[in-house]
Amino acid sequence: MTSASKPKFSQAVDLLSTLWWLRLSRSRLHSSLARMHSFKRFKLNANRVVVGTLHRFDQFMNLVIDNTVETNGNEKNEIGMVVIRGNSVVMIEALEPVQRAQ
Repeated sequence: MTSASKPKFSQAVDLLSTLWWLRLSRSRLHSSLARMHSFKRFKLNANRVVVGTLHRFDQFMNLVIDNTVETNGNEKNEIGMVVIRGNSVVMIEALEPVQRAQ
C-alpha cells in the first residue's frame, strides 16, 4: 500500500463522528415524527398565520398541512390540505402539550 492509498486517522475520526451524528439525528427524527401529527400554528412571511396538523415535511422544510385554517384577525378561512414552501415559514408553534419519550 502506498501512503496515498492508506486511510488517514483524521478520515477515520470524520467517518466515526458522521456515523454518530447520523445515529443521533435519526433518534431525534423518530421522536419528532411521533409528535408530528399534532395541532400546530404556523407563522408565515407577510404576517400570515395558519393552524393545522403537520402531515409531512422534507429536507427543505416544505410542509404539507392538513385541516388548515387561515386566521386573519377575527376572520377564519378553512382551506383544507395545503403545501407551504419552506422559505415562507417563520415559526412553528405546538398547540398541544408535547409528551417526552421515555
